[in-house]
Order: sequence, then C-alpha cells, then structure tokens
Amino acid sequence: MKKIFILATLLFSVLTVSAQKKSKEVFLMGKIEASDLQTVTYNDWYQPNYQNYTPDAKVVEQIKSKINQYTITIFMGTWCEDSQHSIPAFFKILDQVGMDKSKVTLIAVDRDKKTKEGFENKINIFKVPTILVFKDGEEVNRIIETPVETLEKDLLKLVTGQHYVPNNTY
Repeated sequence: MKKIFILATLLFSVLTVSAQKKSKEVFLMGKIEASDLQTVTYNDWYQPNYQNYTPDAKVVEQIKSKINQYTITIFMGTWCEDSQHSIPAFFKILDQVGMDKSKVTLIAVDRDKKTKEGFENKINIFKVPTILVFKDGEEVNRIIETPVETLEKDLLKLVTGQHYVPNNTY
C-alpha cells in the first residue's frame, strides 16, 4: 500500500511540474518581426523549418516578377504547430522571391485568435496561420491554415489572379 501511495505521489508531482512548465510558455502577441521568431525561445522550430523547406525553384521564379505589387499580412500563433511549420517556410519563399519586407506584416495571436490591439477585427481569422494577400489595399485572397498544394504554388495563384479556394473555409 505504501508503494502505491509513493508511486501516486510521484506521478502527481511529475504531472504538476509538467503543467506548470506548459503554463509558463511564452507566446508572442501583436505585431512582431520574423527576427522575433529567430530568438532562442523559438529557434528550436523556426530555423529547422526554414532550413528544411525547399521551395519549388520554377514556381519561385514565376512569383518574383509579381510579388512586390502586393502586401501580405500573416496571422500566426507561436503556440500553433501549423504556424511553427508553415511560417518559417513561407519566409524562406519570401526571401527567395525578394519580397520587400516592409510589405509584410506579421501578427501573433493568442489561442482565441485575438490580439490586444484588435488587429483581427473585421478580418475573420478563425484558423492560424492565415496568410492574407492584398493588392492596392484590397484583399485578393488568403491561405488558411494549410496550403491547398504548396505554399509557393498557392501564393503563385494568388499573385497571378488564378482561381483559388483556400482550405478550411467556413
């Protein structure tokens, strides 16, 4: 009986420490820069996902001549596995196409897809990441959570005016 009590106490302690560790995770909120994701806190997922993604070079070449006519706003969660996977890869694409970084806005949201500043208001963010592409201040379309094909192929469709229906639309 004593062994069971000790085992139960040990298990409870491990679970409590694990829960405390998770509750102390730091999530970015509001407008951020890609460089914020390259800090020690997030570098365990940012750099590997950036380095390991290989965009289709032919698609990248097709995007290059069009991309700087657009602005991009990205809503992501540093707590979200889809964001952790897709956003570094998307920034690698943007680097390869030569996107002017002043035309990219990166916004980190909480688990409810909200920011203190209300950046998400009137934009209908219900999944992250959501990548919004704008031309002349008007939304062209968006990539929601996961690409239909690949990030670069979906982006090419958006910047060349091809028909595109994002995944996960409600």
